[in-house]
Amino acid sequence: RQDNYIGIDIDKCVVAGKTNTFATEIIDTVDSYTEFSPSGKGIHIIIKGNLPQSVLGTGRKNTKHGLEIYSYGRFFTFTGNRENSNNVYDCTDELAE
Repeated sequence: RQDNYIGIDIDKCVVAGKTNTFATEIIDTVDSYTEFSPSGKGIHIIIKGNLPQSVLGTGRKNTKHGLEIYSYGRFFTFTGNRENSNNVYDCTDELAE
């Protein structure tokens, strides 16, 4: 809970190796470490920061967009199959958007 790492999981957003518009917008906004999920059909983004005060508990889930954002209490399987070459960056300001 105290390490300030946040995981963003977007399911079913990759077709033929390309992310859809929704996922691409998030990737471009946070501009942090991003890799393809084990299925190859989703992405995982790792950022540093703090969730907005309005987010209670471990994070937030939006099933309509297949989006999950968690700061603790969940696990991500890492593949090393990177979507970009970015490091992990602080994105507290971007999360507020």
